[in-house]
Amino acid sequence: MHGTDSWKPTVVKFSVGEDPEAPTVFSYPVPEPGKGIDCVASGTEADPQVRCETTPAR
Repeated sequence: MHGTDSWKPTVVKFSVGEDPEAPTVFSYPVPEPGKGIDCVASGTEADPQVRCETTPAR
């Protein structure tokens, strides 16, 4: 995920279903520059489960 000079992402948001306006079911803060995020999403539309962790700089 890359921002621009005027916009910097602060969270990664997860929603469920095909509706682009679906409510957020999980969010995770964007890590500091040079680090990444490893996420696993599972479960069902009725019971979504998302787990994320920040990965070290490479």
